[in-house]
Amino acid sequence: MKVLLVSVFKESVIGGVSIHSSNLRDRLIAAGHDVATVDFYAALDPNNGAFAKAQAIASMVRAVLAKAEKGYTLVHIHASNKAIPYYLLAKRLKRLGCTVVLSLHSGLGYFTWLDTHKWFARLNDRYFPLLDQLLFMNEAESQRARERYPYLKSRVSTINPFVAPEVGSLREQPTPAPPPLRVVTVGAFIPRYATEETIQACQKLVEQSGKPVDLTLIESSAYAQPAYREQLEQRAQDASAATNGKLSCTFVIDTQDVLSVMHGHHAFVRPARGDSYGLCVAEALLLGIPSIATDVCQRCAKAARYAPGDIEALTAWLAARYDDPSIAAHSLLDEHEDSFFQYQQLYRSLTEHATSA
Repeated sequence: MKVLLVSVFKESVIGGVSIHSSNLRDRLIAAGHDVATVDFYAALDPNNGAFAKAQAIASMVRAVLAKAEKGYTLVHIHASNKAIPYYLLAKRLKRLGCTVVLSLHSGLGYFTWLDTHKWFARLNDRYFPLLDQLLFMNEAESQRARERYPYLKSRVSTINPFVAPEVGSLREQPTPAPPPLRVVTVGAFIPRYATEETIQACQKLVEQSGKPVDLTLIESSAYAQPAYREQLEQRAQDASAATNGKLSCTFVIDTQDVLSVMHGHHAFVRPARGDSYGLCVAEALLLGIPSIATDVCQRCAKAARYAPGDIEALTAWLAARYDDPSIAAHSLLDEHEDSFFQYQQLYRSLTEHATSA
């Protein structure tokens, strides 16, 4: 099986380290498949000027078509909301006889976003009929796609985007019992990730118990709002001062080594207000770290949940980690939450169908 993975994601804290261009590629190769990749991220970098973007996009289009002409005819394009690579490539790939899969990894809710971006809705009407498979992260989005594009009804599937690394020995010895309790959270410098809730809960825990807490904030500046970032960093300083230094807050910004930074913490918190599938929740559970996340999005089965803004509930959960600070020596992910085998099965079925046709 020859698979071409086309991605618009930079591998950063936003997408986690488990985005398809690395782990999916590596796992497919380890399983004996022939895999090529083309990364559209450079072409879509907002820091590039219009001319540089156009040149880069043209180069990426040529690279994809060259791979397709060499026999990589099962093409899986990964996008967020703006499926620009798909729009540019769809007709030419179909003329080459390719089977085309499009994943829409929207953290905001794709159809809510689409209702306010009419231009992309029109592009979908034009190009979606060419799709062989359309994938979403959760079933609610998939069902809305079936209703909006009835001709795609049998070609819409739900697969969460988490693919664990090929090497399973990411966990070392369990972290010693606290103090201090070591808490880690992942977000970005925009309000949607609500990282301040983790700071608030950790401060409250210190004030109630008198016990020290070390908080690591893994943050991305990819879509940063400077004023919010300043407020968040000031909040962390104020919380530390209010607890006489018993709450220690450390920012780790724009790292791609998320698993290594997470390793060794007693608790993981995901306070996001919108996130269709929390990749970083799966990553924390993969490391055996007990995790909690807001209940507004799809989450892993073994992650605890709390209502957004419920600082009391989050603080109580963190307090319980002091009583039982152990980190599992094995993954806390359910087997089906590693989607590698779902992708592999999908690719095989599409390849067999194309061959028989």
